[in-house]
Amino acid sequence: GDGLSWADLIILAGSAALEDMGGREVRICPGRSDVSAEDAAAGSMYLDPTIYLNPENATASDLKRSMRIMNFTAREMTVLNGGGHAIGKAHKSKSGFEGPWTHTPTIFSNGFFRDLLDNEWVETRSPMNKTQFTDKATGTLMMMHTDMAFKTDPEFRKIAEEYKEDNDLFLRDFAAAWEKLINADRFGCLLEGEGGDEEEELAAGGARELSAAGLGGALAALVAAMVAV
Repeated sequence: GDGLSWADLIILAGSAALEDMGGREVRICPGRSDVSAEDAAAGSMYLDPTIYLNPENATASDLKRSMRIMNFTAREMTVLNGGGHAIGKAHKSKSGFEGPWTHTPTIFSNGFFRDLLDNEWVETRSPMNKTQFTDKATGTLMMMHTDMAFKTDPEFRKIAEEYKEDNDLFLRDFAAAWEKLINADRFGCLLEGEGGDEEEELAAGGARELSAAGLGGALAALVAAMVAV
C-alpha cells in the first residue's frame, strides 16, 4: 500500500526468502524512507570509506577493521558472510565473479562452512578475469579471496568450524546477526526479550514490529530468484 516503502519491502521480502529456504524467523522494524540514487550517494559521503572492501584482495585484518567500524563481532561477521554465501551464486555480469558457493544454493544452511572447510581450493580467474577460487574436487564451486579468510585466519576459522558442525547454532546465530543488521538504523525499535505481539505499538516513533513470515510464499519466491551477487 501507500504506507509501505520500497526500502521496507526489500527488507521484508529478503527476510521472508531466507525463512522460506530454511532460515529462522526474524523481527523487522518498518519505517524506512525511499530516496533517490543521488540522495543516497550524498548520504554515503559521511560513511567511513574503509568499510568497503575489494573481495579480490581484502585480508582478514581488513575484514575485522570493517566489522568493528560497523559494530559487528568476529562471530557476527563470520555467520553473516556464511549465510549470505550459502545461497545463490555470483554472476559475472553483475560482480565479475562467477559460480555458486555451495552445491545447494536454494537451501539456507551451514553448507557454506562445510564446503569451505572440507574442500581444497585452487586459485583461478573468472570469465571477467577476476581472481577467485574453485574447488579441486569438482571445479563447480567458487570462493572469493575474502571467503578464504574464514578458512585461513585462526580466529575466523575457529568460529567457522563451530558452524560447520552445528547447523542449529548457525541458524540461530545468523538470525540474531541478521536481525541486528537489518534493524541497525531503526534506533531501538525492537523490544528487549521475547518481543511481544506483532501488532504491538513500539516505543520508537510508533513503529510496529513485524515478522517476515507474514508475507507468505509469493514474496519469498520472488526474492529467492533474485539472491545473487
